[in-house]
Amino acid sequence: MTRKNLATAILFCLPVSTPSLWAQTPTPAGTPAETFRDPFEVKFQFDDKHKVEQKFDKTPYVSEKIIYIFPGEEFGINIRREAEEIVEISYQPDLQKADLKFKFEVQKLGKHSMMMLTIQSHLDKMLIMEAGMLLPGYKEPVKTSLAPVLPNLMGVETWPQPIVKLELRNLRLAAIDWKSQPNREIRSCGAKAFHGTRRVPLG
Repeated sequence: MTRKNLATAILFCLPVSTPSLWAQTPTPAGTPAETFRDPFEVKFQFDDKHKVEQKFDKTPYVSEKIIYIFPGEEFGINIRREAEEIVEISYQPDLQKADLKFKFEVQKLGKHSMMMLTIQSHLDKMLIMEAGMLLPGYKEPVKTSLAPVLPNLMGVETWPQPIVKLELRNLRLAAIDWKSQPNREIRSCGAKAFHGTRRVPLG
């Protein structure tokens, strides 16, 4: 076999791989193991007209820097960063050790109900996040909005309709422009909902 034919044979023997959106890649060294919830059912009575019941398979708390929160949950996360970039997010069940704490619940106000997400930050920078909410009967989350979480403050987000799951992603740190961050109630528009934001000092 000539050298040219040998090179051609080796080339055709090499494994061929095509990129896939759903392809699984090995966990990089140093990345914390994901913590999963066992299969479970989200079940709650939102108001007189809405009773929510939806089953979920095994689901992580955090995966690939996306945080998954379900009604009735309270847990924390830790953030590892390099300079001002967030390079790793990990689940932290011990709230005393968490950089960020989340609590997602149904709040009833007389005849009215709302979903409420409380975020408590122990970071020294302002945190910006993108959010999606899974509504009853939907297969995919729809986009909503969150106000920036200020350092060492507790933020409260509310929605007037039942939400089955929240997904928080694209977490990033930013400097604070205090002139554009008044300590008052803010109204912002999310997908199919208006929700309010309150900021409460810690301590």
